[in-house]
Amino acid sequence: MDHDTIPGYNYDNSTILGFGYDNITEDYKVVKMLRSKSQNCFKVTIYSQKSNTWRRIKDCPYDIPINYNDGAYINNAIHWVGDEIFSGRNVIFGLHLNTEEYFEVPEGKRSSEDKKCGAYYCEGFSYMNVGVLGGCLCVSRDFSSCPIEDHVNIWVMKEYGVKESWTELLYLSRNQWVTNIFHTRAVGYARDGNKVLLDDGGGQQPAWFNLEDESSHLLCIPGAPQLVSTIIYVESLVSVS
Repeated sequence: MDHDTIPGYNYDNSTILGFGYDNITEDYKVVKMLRSKSQNCFKVTIYSQKSNTWRRIKDCPYDIPINYNDGAYINNAIHWVGDEIFSGRNVIFGLHLNTEEYFEVPEGKRSSEDKKCGAYYCEGFSYMNVGVLGGCLCVSRDFSSCPIEDHVNIWVMKEYGVKESWTELLYLSRNQWVTNIFHTRAVGYARDGNKVLLDDGGGQQPAWFNLEDESSHLLCIPGAPQLVSTIIYVESLVSVS
């Protein structure tokens, strides 16, 4: 398999990572964020495969939960969820691989009536586990403080950058779901589009959620360890060599 070795690479549990392809300069890039011990920020370096070097860029203006450190690549940018350092505001943000500028993704309505639990909610959720589903940006909303039942919603941005295109895809309550819902990340659709593969960050096996009848079952992989974390493998004609 075609591969490349990244020089000077150090990693620990406090490191935030992202990987993507800059389609403007036609260059594979790795983003590494390391929390500063002396300052309340993340120091950021970016690796260019073309130049085979690491380079410091502007500090990240958001605090990223270590539990949700996998960046989601779409539209020439890597995305995370985090809190604005000075205000604490919870946001979805991206780092553009070409301009190396940070930007916020417009969010959908924060107030609505949940038809499942029957409760009105406003600011009672936080974002977690941003990802890419069917070529669209997606994100989980954590409602662990819901007065009726703890639950998670997964939303999909049907048209990138368009606030009004956010669409709720599914609803998971703590009681009905088969894994730890508060680390749930959407991985991909089944071929028929009727099911979504969900991963809980390695706590248990991945699970299928049926969008039609809202049933679920664990994806049992023969010979796999009990704790499995799932990623999507996408082949490319663009070599790393």
